Amino acid sequence: MEKAKKYVEELIGVASLYDEAVKDCPWIVIQNEKNAKSTYHFWASTFRGEQHGISMEEFMKVLGEEGGSLYIGYTGMPAYKHPLIAQRMGYGRGCPLDCPHHKGTGNQYPDDLCPVAEDIFHRMLLVYTFSDREYHLRNAECLNKAIKRLS
Repeated sequence: MEKAKKYVEELIGVASLYDEAVKDCPWIVIQNEKNAKSTYHFWASTFRGEQHGISMEEFMKVLGEEGGSLYIGYTGMPAYKHPLIAQRMGYGRGCPLDCPHHKGTGNQYPDDLCPVAEDIFHRMLLVYTFSDREYHLRNAECLNKAIKRLS
């Protein structure tokens, strides 16, 4: 358990590098739930540049020029549109979504079911935090430089 605790502390430390890089940026909103403690497998934030005249394309271009990188979205779609869920590709006999062991109505996921998820997934900025800390020091610095160039 001590190894796991140390590992999570390292991930939290990496996430703090990115929090610091964006702390004064009004158009990148960090994921920060006050009543929860994250293990930061990912560092996540929401891009709101369009509200400040900055497109995602422009941001990603400048970030790349600075030598940084972030992932946009996770799977590129809201979870309920992922084939695993939408096409019922889960564990045998329709489980877990249309599981014969469940007596309720079948789960259906029509388009536009979750407008917030559909709006946000293409603006989620993500970084896997489990790689080399030196990489994250450089990447967070590149992120900060890109923000300064665009602000």
